[in-house]
Amino acid sequence: HLQVPSELLTVAPDGSEKLVSKAAVDLDTLAEWLEDSRPIDQSGAYSMLLLAKDLIRRLIHGSVQLWNEEETKLKHNLQEIKVTLDKVQNDFQTQRVIHEKEEARWGHRIDAADKEMHTARRLTLQAQIRADKMERDHLMARNELVETREKKVHLEEEVLQLK
Repeated sequence: HLQVPSELLTVAPDGSEKLVSKAAVDLDTLAEWLEDSRPIDQSGAYSMLLLAKDLIRRLIHGSVQLWNEEETKLKHNLQEIKVTLDKVQNDFQTQRVIHEKEEARWGHRIDAADKEMHTARRLTLQAQIRADKMERDHLMARNELVETREKKVHLEEEVLQLK
């Protein structure tokens, strides 16, 4: 069963495919016919010569359409591969867009977390500075209290000596 190129076929009203032109030949079939044809006598050889000349004349003038079944199959396969490639490229593009959106979303989250971390560090540092200042103030106040008590004891001793 030969695979005829779709450009050489037409669809009949009953849904069957028919050749557009009767002057369409598969190149391999023609070569096989020419190779296998053996004239029986001189008259057959002459008829074959006339047929071959007519065929060559028609080929040169383009009134006979040639096709190659293997080429037709390869073109069909190539078309299927192109369809598959287009689908894969579309899927890839869709996945790429999804990935880019996800990457942007995570980028925003990372930026927000980074800002929060810097804010937390700044607030922690400020709190540490305040805590250090409060501790220093506490120590100074304690020292003043101790000094005041010592002065009080010293003054009480002086008052007792003066009496």
